[in-house]
Amino acid sequence: MTADAWDQGPGLTSGLHDQMEITARLRECCFSCAPALVVLPDLDIVLQVRFADVSHEGLDVDLFSATGTIHVGAVCCVSFLDRGRSCVFITQVVGLRSTPPPDSPGLVLMLPQLLAWTEARQSFRVPVVPGVGLVVHVGLDDSRSLVADPLDLSFTGAALEFARNDDPGLPCAGHCSLELSLGGVRVKLEAIVERRFEHVYGLSFPGTRQGDVIRPPDGLRSIIRLLERRWIEQMKR
Repeated sequence: MTADAWDQGPGLTSGLHDQMEITARLRECCFSCAPALVVLPDLDIVLQVRFADVSHEGLDVDLFSATGTIHVGAVCCVSFLDRGRSCVFITQVVGLRSTPPPDSPGLVLMLPQLLAWTEARQSFRVPVVPGVGLVVHVGLDDSRSLVADPLDLSFTGAALEFARNDDPGLPCAGHCSLELSLGGVRVKLEAIVERRFEHVYGLSFPGTRQGDVIRPPDGLRSIIRLLERRWIEQMKR
């Protein structure tokens, strides 16, 4: 299963992988002073920003609002509209900019290696870096337990791929259970099949939502934060 094939699946997340195209898109956003939302999950901080400039140092953004202390190296998720589509990427803070009034303070962010387009109603899903060590066991109604390869993960769902001979043939709206383990952290979740493409399944976690409020278990939060850090480490190599 290739990234291109996954991108072309019906209703699934797609995006830009070419660094020159990514830089060009971000320059367009800077030219239009596009607004964006920056979430720093480890610091429990949410920022309103405006794209300002792209340089060899990274992506420069102006801060509209800030609470708490931000430090270089902090992992963040940036979401914005790109040509009318909801777009997100994960990166980290590589610089802080403080300027006297009336200029705005700002951040310098590492240029991303992936811009992902998502449906606005979905939570951003963190790609699972190959070899990261995330183990997924899928429990079926007939008491079987199968191992699946995780492709991405969020607080509200995941994408998994089965080997051809192990594909359980779950129908859309079918139920299963997941056990995720990474770095000594383990969590169990109930899941529903939302979509299928070849041997890839898009799952949702109904138990992490309470109306419009997302309340993931602590184990899932910890695993996603580990994935974010390891993705950043992979980007820096």
